[in-house]
Amino acid sequence: MNAVLLAFAGGCLWGFTKLPVMGWWLGLALQRARPWRSLGLFALGDALISATWLLPSLVLMRPGDLYPWFLYLIGSLLLALPLTLGWWVIYVVARSIRAEAAGWALYFYALFPLGEYLGHFLAGKGLVQPLPWPELSHHPVFADYLAGAFPLLGSAGVAGLLACFFSLILLPFVSKEDPKTLLTLPLIPLAALLFATFAGGFPAPETTTKLKVAALPWSGALGRQPRAEQVLADLAKRLPLLAATMPDLLVLPETALPGFAAEGTSLETISARLLQPEQSMLLGVVEKHLAQDRFQYFNSALHLQPGPGVAFVTSQKETLVPFGERLPGWASALGLLLAQERDVLYDSGKNRGLTLKGERFFSGICLEQYLDSFYAPKETQAGFYVFLSRETDLSPLTKEALANLGLAKSLQTLKPVLKVANGAITGLVGASQKGQPPGIWISKALAGVYVIQPQPRISMFYRWGAWVTPLLLMGICGLCLGLAYRPHYGPSIVS
Repeated sequence: MNAVLLAFAGGCLWGFTKLPVMGWWLGLALQRARPWRSLGLFALGDALISATWLLPSLVLMRPGDLYPWFLYLIGSLLLALPLTLGWWVIYVVARSIRAEAAGWALYFYALFPLGEYLGHFLAGKGLVQPLPWPELSHHPVFADYLAGAFPLLGSAGVAGLLACFFSLILLPFVSKEDPKTLLTLPLIPLAALLFATFAGGFPAPETTTKLKVAALPWSGALGRQPRAEQVLADLAKRLPLLAATMPDLLVLPETALPGFAAEGTSLETISARLLQPEQSMLLGVVEKHLAQDRFQYFNSALHLQPGPGVAFVTSQKETLVPFGERLPGWASALGLLLAQERDVLYDSGKNRGLTLKGERFFSGICLEQYLDSFYAPKETQAGFYVFLSRETDLSPLTKEALANLGLAKSLQTLKPVLKVANGAITGLVGASQKGQPPGIWISKALAGVYVIQPQPRISMFYRWGAWVTPLLLMGICGLCLGLAYRPHYGPSIVS
């Protein structure tokens, strides 16, 4: 029982601190309890702590109810599954190298960052519902000083090398090997990080095409649940203040027009009265379609085209928030639909991309900004990205976590990334690292105006990083093991 508690406590500390010395802690627990118990509880502790940023928002959905806590626990259990599998693979590899507990435990510790990376890789491949997951590389300090490494290795690769670096720094304190040899090992992942930072740190070349985009989050005077008429009246006051800037595209956030805007007169009003000639608007709406014997609802971005009449193209959200927008299949099977108090459950749609003055771009909504699976299939076509979000109901902790995660993910691509949000910071994400102008904020119009330079180049991470990065981590871990441990003695661990 003590070893099981040791594993769970270590997982909680790992989720809170992300200090790789917790790999040594887990190695001790594995020597004293069954592997599946230790690994599972360590991963559960990590998941429970790492997912705490979601809890305040879940509680706001159903204040005074136990249902959000139930969702938090179930979600943590599901997120712990791929992490358990990742560390299980490392455990099997360590045991296959050395049978003695003192030997394989140190191998496991040295390979611990690779198990973490493998767990995130499995989660990203759809083993569980994709969700934003805090990593070591999401800290703003690392995103600032190591920004050049993200387009080459991705945020998960940078996190893996950072974890490897910190693990090797602590190795002399948990190993009985020669400390002089061990003290030189952290230089290997550090050199890889610095090389990647330097190699990827050059801004993408400027392009001749420049698009002027205005971002218009809701006015605070509208409150949390305004009517469509109030939103249109507020826009009618603010848009004339932008006339001098003449933006090509006006962008409003997720569900900017309450209700089913495409069915009413709201779009006609915008097209006829609010838009200037040759000007278009991108706004979040809820689409409602009749499909056989039921209605389908889509959380969509609607691109209102310039010209006579009302012409528009919609881009539908592909990845839905579990329980927030849809019920996972397993939840429906368990009868949790009865516990879901929502008027609308959405359907997953298709994102075919949009065009502005001949330039292709993709619009994502909410959660999609933080998923590699959103960017990867679109990189070859996209010139830039626009993400719409509504974060008025999120806690400050959640907003900070999402801002850090959004910065890390935006650095993986060389293309401009614009976020327009209610209740959160609006602007070009990571603009300084990409050579994009920061834009100007027009206070009276409550709008930001940005000059976006579409970028056709594809980052190395989206070309080959998904497969090369794990091979790089495996090579670095293997090299460090080969240099650190003498085969005829075998490694040993302080316990």
